[in-house]
Amino acid sequence: MKTKEKSRTCKIIEEDGYRLLKITETIGTRDPKKVTIYYKLENNPNARNAWRLIKLIHSDEKPVVYDVNLFGRYPSCDCLGNTSHGHCKHIESLQCLDNNGKLKK
Repeated sequence: MKTKEKSRTCKIIEEDGYRLLKITETIGTRDPKKVTIYYKLENNPNARNAWRLIKLIHSDEKPVVYDVNLFGRYPSCDCLGNTSHGHCKHIESLQCLDNNGKLKK
């Protein structure tokens, strides 16, 4: 079975007083599919290195919210990807931004 190649980029965008996390994934090489997802980024003032991501979707859909904690040796996220596979794009994106000094409270 051949696996699909995947690449991901992420960045913080400041717009209208909000901080947005932009995650873009490109899947496949022959006919690549590009998917961009935006999240409203909020910090949890009661916890160190804890973040809430609110997926920006159509107004008639129920909001999707992920709580991500980067503190300590084992970061966590309550999304399906992390609970099923032990890693996710939310943790990996926020860790990358944090390691590069781009994720400030």
